[in-house]
Amino acid sequence: MMRFASWVDGGHFFIRGTRLTSHGDPRRGPRYQGTFDELRMVGDTVFYSYVPSRLHPDTLAMICFNVFFPWIGHTVEFPEPVSDLVVDAINHQTFQQHKGTIEVRNVGGDPQQPADDGSDTVHPRDTVISFGGGVDSSALHVLFPEATLVYEMGQRWRRQQKRSATIDAMRVHQARSGTPNVPVRTNSRRLSRPRGVTNWLSILVPALLVAVDRGHRGVLVGSNLPTMFMKAGAEYSPGHQLDHAARRALESFTVPIVQASAGISHLAATKICADAGITSSLTFCERGRGGGPCSKCLKCFRRETLYRILHREDSSAYPLDPFPTDTSCYAEKYDLKRAAREFRPGWPISNAHNLALGRDLLGEEFPEILHRVGRNVPSANFMARRPPEADGLFPEPFKEHILSRIQASVPEMTPDELVAFRSWSAIEAFD
Repeated sequence: MMRFASWVDGGHFFIRGTRLTSHGDPRRGPRYQGTFDELRMVGDTVFYSYVPSRLHPDTLAMICFNVFFPWIGHTVEFPEPVSDLVVDAINHQTFQQHKGTIEVRNVGGDPQQPADDGSDTVHPRDTVISFGGGVDSSALHVLFPEATLVYEMGQRWRRQQKRSATIDAMRVHQARSGTPNVPVRTNSRRLSRPRGVTNWLSILVPALLVAVDRGHRGVLVGSNLPTMFMKAGAEYSPGHQLDHAARRALESFTVPIVQASAGISHLAATKICADAGITSSLTFCERGRGGGPCSKCLKCFRRETLYRILHREDSSAYPLDPFPTDTSCYAEKYDLKRAAREFRPGWPISNAHNLALGRDLLGEEFPEILHRVGRNVPSANFMARRPPEADGLFPEPFKEHILSRIQASVPEMTPDELVAFRSWSAIEAFD
Protein backbone atom coordinates (compact mmCIF):
# COMPACT_ATOMS: atom_id res chain seq x y z
CA MET A 1 0.00 0.00 0.00
CA MET A 2 1.30 3.43 -0.87
CA ARG A 3 0.43 5.83 1.93
CA PHE A 4 0.34 9.54 1.06
CA ALA A 5 0.83 12.50 3.37
CA SER A 6 0.85 16.22 2.61
CA TRP A 7 1.91 19.22 4.67
CA VAL A 8 3.16 22.79 4.51
CA ASP A 9 6.51 23.89 5.91
CA GLY A 10 8.70 26.94 5.33
CA GLY A 11 6.56 28.32 2.54
CA HIS A 12 6.53 25.05 0.61
CA PHE A 13 3.84 22.45 -0.08
CA PHE A 14 4.97 18.83 0.32
CA ILE A 15 3.58 15.46 -0.79
CA ARG A 16 5.16 12.20 0.35
CA GLY A 17 4.40 8.77 -1.04
CA THR A 18 5.58 5.98 1.28
CA ARG A 19 5.98 2.58 -0.38
CA LEU A 20 4.93 -0.56 1.46
CA THR A 21 6.40 -3.49 -0.42
CA SER A 22 4.18 -5.92 1.49
CA HIS A 23 1.24 -4.38 -0.41
CA GLY A 24 2.85 -4.66 -3.82
CA ASP A 25 4.36 -1.19 -4.16
CA PRO A 26 7.27 -1.59 -6.63
CA ARG A 27 10.45 0.48 -6.66
CA ARG A 28 10.43 0.33 -10.46
CA GLY A 29 7.21 0.83 -12.39
CA PRO A 30 5.59 1.68 -15.74
CA ARG A 31 4.44 4.92 -17.28
CA TYR A 32 0.86 4.77 -18.54
CA GLN A 33 1.72 6.92 -21.58
CA GLY A 34 3.20 4.03 -23.53
CA THR A 35 5.99 1.49 -23.81
CA PHE A 36 8.76 3.70 -22.47
CA ASP A 37 11.50 2.69 -20.08
CA GLU A 38 10.24 1.91 -16.60
CA LEU A 39 11.01 4.45 -13.90
CA ARG A 40 12.93 3.71 -10.71
CA MET A 41 11.83 5.62 -7.63
CA VAL A 42 14.75 7.53 -6.07
CA GLY A 43 12.78 10.02 -3.97
CA ASP A 44 9.57 9.78 -1.98
CA THR A 45 8.82 13.47 -1.38
CA VAL A 46 7.95 16.20 -3.86
CA PHE A 47 7.82 19.88 -2.93
CA TYR A 48 6.28 22.94 -4.57
CA SER A 49 7.14 26.51 -3.63
CA TYR A 50 3.51 27.47 -4.22
CA VAL A 51 1.27 26.76 -1.22
CA PRO A 52 -2.41 26.43 -2.15
CA SER A 53 -4.84 27.83 0.37
CA ARG A 54 -7.61 25.55 -0.77
CA LEU A 55 -7.32 22.10 -2.31
CA HIS A 56 -10.17 19.61 -2.23
CA PRO A 57 -9.17 16.12 -0.98
CA ASP A 58 -10.19 14.61 -4.35
CA THR A 59 -7.99 17.09 -6.23
CA LEU A 60 -5.04 16.38 -3.95
CA ALA A 61 -5.59 12.64 -4.36
CA MET A 62 -5.48 12.84 -8.17
CA ILE A 63 -2.25 14.85 -8.06
CA CYS A 64 -0.75 12.26 -5.70
CA PHE A 65 -1.88 9.41 -7.93
CA ASN A 66 -0.55 10.88 -11.17
CA VAL A 67 2.84 11.97 -9.83
CA PHE A 68 3.55 8.68 -8.03
CA PHE A 69 1.70 6.34 -10.41
CA PRO A 70 4.66 4.14 -11.45
CA TRP A 71 5.25 2.99 -7.87
CA ILE A 72 1.69 2.46 -6.62
CA GLY A 73 0.75 -1.17 -5.98
CA HIS A 74 -2.74 -2.58 -5.49
CA THR A 75 -3.72 -0.46 -2.45
CA VAL A 76 -3.48 3.27 -1.74
CA GLU A 77 -4.30 5.63 1.11
CA PHE A 78 -4.57 9.32 0.28
CA PRO A 79 -3.84 12.23 2.66
CA GLU A 80 -7.57 12.77 3.36
CA PRO A 81 -10.74 10.70 2.78
CA VAL A 82 -11.84 10.86 -0.84
CA SER A 83 -15.11 10.37 -2.68
CA ASP A 84 -16.10 7.37 -4.79
CA LEU A 85 -15.36 9.49 -7.86
CA VAL A 86 -11.64 9.13 -7.17
CA VAL A 87 -11.97 5.36 -6.88
CA ASP A 88 -13.64 5.24 -10.29
CA ALA A 89 -11.06 7.58 -11.85
CA ILE A 90 -7.95 5.68 -10.74
CA ASN A 91 -9.47 2.39 -11.88
CA HIS A 92 -9.94 3.54 -15.45
CA GLN A 93 -8.79 0.91 -17.95
CA THR A 94 -5.82 3.10 -18.95
CA PHE A 95 -4.44 2.60 -15.43
CA GLN A 96 -5.82 -0.91 -14.87
CA GLN A 97 -3.86 -2.36 -17.77
CA HIS A 98 -0.72 -1.61 -15.75
CA LYS A 99 -1.93 -1.99 -12.16
CA GLY A 100 -5.11 -4.02 -12.09
CA THR A 101 -7.78 -2.91 -9.62
CA ILE A 102 -6.52 -0.47 -7.01
CA GLU A 103 -8.20 -0.39 -3.61
CA VAL A 104 -8.53 2.94 -1.82
CA ARG A 105 -8.35 2.57 1.97
CA ASN A 106 -9.88 5.90 2.96
CA VAL A 107 -13.11 6.39 0.98
CA GLY A 108 -15.93 8.43 2.48
CA GLY A 109 -15.26 12.04 1.59
CA ASP A 110 -17.75 14.37 -0.05
CA PRO A 111 -17.30 14.92 -3.78
CA GLN A 112 -16.19 18.31 -4.96
CA GLN A 113 -18.96 20.64 -6.08
CA PRO A 114 -18.30 22.04 -9.56
CA ALA A 115 -17.44 25.72 -9.62
CA ASP A 116 -19.98 27.89 -11.43
CA ASP A 117 -19.51 31.62 -11.80
CA GLY A 118 -22.64 32.02 -13.91
CA SER A 119 -20.74 32.46 -17.18
CA ASP A 120 -20.42 29.97 -20.01
CA THR A 121 -17.63 31.92 -21.72
CA VAL A 122 -14.01 31.73 -20.57
CA HIS A 123 -11.93 34.89 -21.01
CA PRO A 124 -8.12 34.80 -21.24
CA ARG A 125 -7.89 36.55 -17.87
CA ASP A 126 -9.68 33.50 -16.39
CA THR A 127 -6.85 31.16 -17.45
CA VAL A 128 -3.25 30.35 -16.66
CA ILE A 129 -0.59 29.40 -19.20
CA SER A 130 1.70 26.52 -18.33
CA PHE A 131 4.81 28.47 -19.31
CA GLY A 132 8.20 27.08 -20.22
CA GLY A 133 9.69 30.06 -22.05
CA GLY A 134 9.93 28.30 -25.43
CA VAL A 135 8.23 29.38 -28.63
CA ASP A 136 4.97 27.48 -27.99
CA SER A 137 4.07 28.92 -24.59
CA SER A 138 5.62 32.30 -25.47
CA ALA A 139 3.33 32.53 -28.50
CA LEU A 140 0.39 31.82 -26.21
CA HIS A 141 1.57 34.65 -23.97
CA VAL A 142 1.64 37.02 -26.95
CA LEU A 143 -1.90 36.04 -27.90
CA PHE A 144 -3.19 36.13 -24.31
CA PRO A 145 -1.07 38.62 -22.33
CA GLU A 146 -3.72 38.87 -19.59
CA ALA A 147 -3.41 35.15 -18.73
CA THR A 148 -1.25 34.29 -15.71
CA LEU A 149 2.08 32.59 -16.51
CA VAL A 150 3.01 29.65 -14.28
CA TYR A 151 6.54 28.30 -14.67
CA GLU A 152 7.82 25.01 -13.27
CA MET A 153 11.40 25.63 -12.16
CA GLY A 154 13.13 22.35 -11.46
CA GLN A 155 15.73 22.16 -8.70
CA ARG A 156 17.32 19.62 -6.37
CA TRP A 157 16.33 21.07 -3.01
CA ARG A 158 14.00 23.80 -1.87
CA ARG A 159 16.62 26.36 -0.82
CA GLN A 160 18.70 26.00 -3.97
CA GLN A 161 19.22 29.25 -5.84
CA LYS A 162 19.99 29.24 -9.54
CA ARG A 163 19.71 31.65 -12.42
CA SER A 164 16.77 31.14 -14.79
CA ALA A 165 16.44 32.94 -18.09
CA THR A 166 12.77 31.93 -18.12
CA ILE A 167 12.10 33.82 -14.89
CA ASP A 168 13.95 36.79 -16.39
CA ALA A 169 11.63 36.52 -19.41
CA MET A 170 8.55 36.44 -17.18
CA ARG A 171 9.68 39.66 -15.53
CA VAL A 172 10.09 41.23 -18.97
CA HIS A 173 6.57 40.14 -19.93
CA GLN A 174 5.18 41.52 -16.66
CA ALA A 175 6.85 44.89 -17.22
CA ARG A 176 5.83 44.97 -20.88
CA SER A 177 2.24 43.72 -20.69
CA GLY A 178 1.33 43.66 -17.01
CA THR A 179 1.18 39.87 -17.19
CA PRO A 180 0.82 38.15 -13.80
CA ASN A 181 3.36 35.39 -13.24
CA VAL A 182 3.99 32.67 -10.68
CA PRO A 183 7.32 30.78 -10.76
CA VAL A 184 6.98 27.48 -8.87
CA ARG A 185 10.13 25.71 -7.72
CA THR A 186 9.82 21.95 -7.49
CA ASN A 187 11.91 18.77 -7.42
CA SER A 188 9.26 16.67 -9.21
CA ARG A 189 11.59 15.67 -12.07
CA ARG A 190 14.03 14.20 -9.56
CA LEU A 191 11.72 11.59 -8.05
CA SER A 192 12.80 9.02 -10.61
CA ARG A 193 15.53 7.71 -12.85
CA PRO A 194 15.37 8.35 -15.72
CA ARG A 195 14.32 11.82 -14.60
CA GLY A 196 10.94 13.31 -15.18
CA VAL A 197 8.28 10.99 -13.73
CA THR A 198 6.31 12.17 -16.73
CA ASN A 199 7.47 15.52 -18.04
CA TRP A 200 4.01 16.76 -18.91
CA LEU A 201 2.96 16.31 -15.27
CA SER A 202 6.04 18.07 -13.97
CA ILE A 203 5.06 21.09 -16.04
CA LEU A 204 1.32 20.79 -15.55
CA VAL A 205 0.86 20.23 -11.79
CA PRO A 206 2.19 23.69 -10.75
CA ALA A 207 -0.21 25.33 -13.22
CA LEU A 208 -3.11 23.28 -11.87
CA LEU A 209 -2.23 24.16 -8.27
CA VAL A 210 -2.32 27.88 -9.09
CA ALA A 211 -5.43 27.64 -11.27
CA VAL A 212 -7.50 25.69 -8.74
CA ASP A 213 -6.33 27.75 -5.78
CA ARG A 214 -7.02 31.12 -7.45
CA GLY A 215 -10.31 30.18 -9.06
CA HIS A 216 -9.15 30.25 -12.68
CA ARG A 217 -11.23 28.36 -15.21
CA GLY A 218 -8.65 26.66 -17.36
CA VAL A 219 -5.00 25.90 -18.09
CA LEU A 220 -3.60 26.58 -21.57
CA VAL A 221 -0.70 24.32 -22.44
CA GLY A 222 1.85 24.77 -25.20
CA SER A 223 1.68 21.85 -27.56
CA ASN A 224 2.46 22.25 -31.28
CA LEU A 225 1.40 21.11 -34.72
CA PRO A 226 4.05 18.39 -35.34
CA THR A 227 3.60 16.86 -31.88
CA MET A 228 -0.18 16.74 -32.07
CA PHE A 229 -0.75 15.92 -35.73
CA MET A 230 2.50 14.60 -37.24
CA LYS A 231 3.89 12.12 -34.71
CA ALA A 232 6.70 14.60 -34.01
CA GLY A 233 7.76 14.74 -37.66
CA ALA A 234 7.17 11.17 -38.85
CA GLU A 235 3.74 11.19 -40.52
CA TYR A 236 0.26 12.69 -40.24
CA SER A 237 -1.83 11.45 -37.32
CA PRO A 238 -5.31 12.66 -36.29
CA GLY A 239 -4.19 13.63 -32.80
CA HIS A 240 -7.44 15.46 -32.12
CA GLN A 241 -9.20 12.08 -32.11
CA LEU A 242 -6.98 10.47 -29.49
CA ASP A 243 -8.39 9.99 -26.02
CA HIS A 244 -6.10 11.16 -23.21
CA ALA A 245 -7.71 9.42 -20.25
CA ALA A 246 -5.18 10.64 -17.69
CA ARG A 247 -5.69 14.26 -18.66
CA ARG A 248 -9.46 13.85 -18.62
CA ALA A 249 -9.25 12.36 -15.13
CA LEU A 250 -7.19 15.31 -13.90
CA GLU A 251 -9.56 17.78 -15.54
CA SER A 252 -12.57 16.28 -13.80
CA PHE A 253 -11.06 17.18 -10.42
CA THR A 254 -9.36 20.46 -11.39
CA VAL A 255 -10.02 22.69 -14.43
CA PRO A 256 -10.08 22.13 -18.21
CA ILE A 257 -6.62 21.56 -19.72
CA VAL A 258 -6.59 22.97 -23.25
CA GLN A 259 -3.83 22.26 -25.78
CA ALA A 260 -4.25 25.75 -27.11
CA SER A 261 -1.24 25.91 -29.44
CA ALA A 262 -1.62 22.40 -30.87
CA GLY A 263 -2.52 23.80 -34.28
CA ILE A 264 0.42 26.21 -34.36
CA SER A 265 3.74 25.03 -35.80
CA HIS A 266 7.08 26.09 -34.36
CA LEU A 267 7.58 28.20 -37.49
CA ALA A 268 4.29 30.06 -36.95
CA ALA A 269 4.95 30.40 -33.20
CA THR A 270 8.43 31.82 -33.87
CA LYS A 271 6.88 34.42 -36.17
CA ILE A 272 4.25 35.35 -33.56
CA CYS A 273 6.97 35.91 -30.97
CA ALA A 274 9.19 37.86 -33.37
CA ASP A 275 6.34 40.10 -34.54
CA ALA A 276 5.61 40.91 -30.89
CA GLY A 277 9.24 41.85 -30.22
CA ILE A 278 9.98 39.14 -27.63
CA THR A 279 12.52 37.10 -29.61
CA SER A 280 15.35 37.91 -27.21
CA SER A 281 13.30 36.54 -24.28
CA LEU A 282 12.81 33.04 -25.75
CA THR A 283 14.25 30.28 -23.56
CA PHE A 284 13.66 27.13 -25.60
CA CYS A 285 16.89 25.77 -24.10
CA GLU A 286 18.28 26.31 -20.58
CA ARG A 287 21.69 24.67 -20.95
CA GLY A 288 23.63 27.82 -21.70
CA ARG A 289 25.10 30.63 -19.63
CA GLY A 290 22.55 32.25 -17.37
CA GLY A 291 20.06 29.45 -17.93
CA GLY A 292 19.40 30.39 -21.55
CA PRO A 293 20.02 28.74 -24.96
CA CYS A 294 23.36 26.94 -25.33
CA SER A 295 23.87 27.35 -29.13
CA LYS A 296 25.07 23.73 -29.26
CA CYS A 297 22.16 21.29 -28.93
CA LEU A 298 19.84 20.17 -31.71
CA LYS A 299 16.91 22.01 -30.17
CA CYS A 300 18.84 25.26 -30.54
CA PHE A 301 19.67 24.24 -34.11
CA ARG A 302 16.01 23.60 -34.96
CA ARG A 303 14.83 26.89 -33.45
CA GLU A 304 17.60 28.90 -35.08
CA THR A 305 16.84 27.28 -38.44
CA LEU A 306 13.22 28.43 -38.24
CA TYR A 307 14.21 31.96 -37.28
CA ARG A 308 16.73 32.09 -40.14
CA ILE A 309 13.87 31.17 -42.49
CA LEU A 310 12.04 34.30 -41.32
CA HIS A 311 15.26 36.32 -41.62
CA ARG A 312 15.81 35.10 -45.18
CA GLU A 313 12.28 36.18 -46.14
CA ASP A 314 12.63 39.65 -44.57
CA SER A 315 15.97 40.50 -42.96
CA SER A 316 14.86 43.97 -41.86
CA ALA A 317 11.76 42.69 -40.03
CA TYR A 318 13.59 39.70 -38.55
CA PRO A 319 17.23 40.69 -37.85
CA LEU A 320 19.52 38.05 -36.41
CA ASP A 321 20.77 40.07 -33.43
CA PRO A 322 17.76 39.58 -31.11
CA PHE A 323 17.73 35.80 -31.49
CA PRO A 324 19.12 34.27 -28.27
CA THR A 325 21.64 31.88 -29.84
CA ASP A 326 25.08 32.80 -31.17
CA THR A 327 24.08 33.97 -34.65
CA SER A 328 27.59 35.04 -35.69
CA CYS A 329 27.72 31.65 -37.42
CA TYR A 330 25.12 29.00 -38.17
CA ALA A 331 25.51 25.33 -39.02
CA GLU A 332 29.19 24.94 -38.12
CA LYS A 333 28.53 25.25 -34.40
CA TYR A 334 26.18 22.23 -34.30
CA ASP A 335 26.68 18.45 -34.45
CA LEU A 336 25.25 17.92 -37.91
CA LYS A 337 26.10 14.21 -38.09
CA ARG A 338 23.93 13.67 -35.04
CA ALA A 339 21.20 15.80 -36.62
CA ALA A 340 21.36 13.65 -39.75
CA ARG A 341 20.74 10.55 -37.61
CA GLU A 342 18.08 11.88 -35.29
CA PHE A 343 15.93 13.69 -37.85
CA ARG A 344 14.91 10.31 -39.27
CA PRO A 345 11.64 8.56 -38.35
CA GLY A 346 12.30 5.85 -35.81
CA TRP A 347 13.76 8.19 -33.23
CA PRO A 348 11.34 9.17 -30.43
CA ILE A 349 11.13 12.67 -31.92
CA SER A 350 12.39 12.68 -35.48
CA ASN A 351 11.57 16.26 -36.55
CA ALA A 352 11.92 15.21 -40.18
CA HIS A 353 9.66 18.10 -41.18
CA ASN A 354 12.52 20.44 -40.20
CA LEU A 355 14.62 18.88 -42.96
CA ALA A 356 11.94 19.82 -45.49
CA LEU A 357 11.53 23.36 -44.17
CA GLY A 358 15.28 24.04 -44.13
CA ARG A 359 15.79 22.46 -47.54
CA ASP A 360 12.97 24.37 -49.22
CA LEU A 361 13.09 27.71 -47.43
CA LEU A 362 16.78 28.24 -46.56
CA GLY A 363 18.25 26.96 -49.80
CA GLU A 364 22.06 26.84 -49.91
CA GLU A 365 22.29 28.20 -46.36
CA PHE A 366 20.90 24.92 -45.03
CA PRO A 367 23.72 22.39 -44.34
CA GLU A 368 24.60 20.23 -47.34
CA ILE A 369 24.66 17.03 -45.26
CA LEU A 370 21.04 17.63 -44.23
CA HIS A 371 20.10 18.51 -47.80
CA ARG A 372 21.29 15.03 -48.78
CA VAL A 373 19.58 13.24 -45.89
CA GLY A 374 16.28 15.03 -46.38
CA ARG A 375 16.15 15.20 -50.15
CA ASN A 376 13.09 12.88 -50.36
CA VAL A 377 11.12 14.28 -47.42
CA PRO A 378 7.82 15.76 -48.66
CA SER A 379 7.41 19.52 -48.54
CA ALA A 380 6.13 20.89 -45.22
CA ASN A 381 5.49 24.45 -46.37
CA PHE A 382 1.93 24.22 -44.98
CA MET A 383 3.46 24.85 -41.53
CA ALA A 384 2.80 28.59 -41.72
CA ARG A 385 -0.92 27.89 -41.29
CA ARG A 386 -3.13 25.83 -38.98
CA PRO A 387 -5.40 22.85 -39.73
CA PRO A 388 -9.14 23.15 -38.94
CA GLU A 389 -9.09 19.95 -36.86
CA ALA A 390 -7.06 21.81 -34.23
CA ASP A 391 -10.12 23.95 -33.49
CA GLY A 392 -11.87 20.85 -32.18
CA LEU A 393 -9.47 20.70 -29.23
CA PHE A 394 -11.20 23.72 -27.65
CA PRO A 395 -14.19 23.16 -25.35
CA GLU A 396 -17.14 25.35 -26.29
CA PRO A 397 -16.61 27.96 -23.50
CA PHE A 398 -13.06 28.61 -24.81
CA LYS A 399 -14.02 29.35 -28.40
CA GLU A 400 -15.41 32.91 -28.33
CA HIS A 401 -12.50 34.72 -26.68
CA ILE A 402 -9.57 32.28 -26.89
CA LEU A 403 -9.83 30.20 -30.06
CA SER A 404 -10.96 33.30 -31.96
CA ARG A 405 -7.64 35.06 -31.24
CA ILE A 406 -5.69 32.11 -32.58
CA GLN A 407 -7.85 32.01 -35.70
CA ALA A 408 -7.21 35.72 -36.24
CA SER A 409 -3.45 35.31 -35.82
CA VAL A 410 -2.77 32.06 -37.70
CA PRO A 411 -4.75 31.58 -40.93
CA GLU A 412 -6.29 28.24 -41.81
CA MET A 413 -4.57 25.99 -44.35
CA THR A 414 -5.75 26.24 -47.94
CA PRO A 415 -7.46 23.20 -49.51
CA ASP A 416 -4.23 22.22 -51.30
CA GLU A 417 -2.22 22.61 -48.09
CA LEU A 418 -4.71 20.45 -46.21
CA VAL A 419 -4.32 17.67 -48.76
CA ALA A 420 -0.53 17.84 -48.41
CA PHE A 421 -0.75 17.99 -44.62
CA ARG A 422 -3.13 15.04 -44.21
CA SER A 423 -1.12 12.84 -46.57
CA TRP A 424 2.30 13.89 -45.25
CA SER A 425 4.70 11.09 -44.33
CA ALA A 426 8.48 10.85 -44.03
CA ILE A 427 8.47 7.14 -43.18
CA GLU A 428 9.69 6.01 -46.60
CA ALA A 429 11.70 9.14 -47.43
CA PHE A 430 15.01 7.73 -46.18
CA ASP A 431 17.27 5.12 -47.74
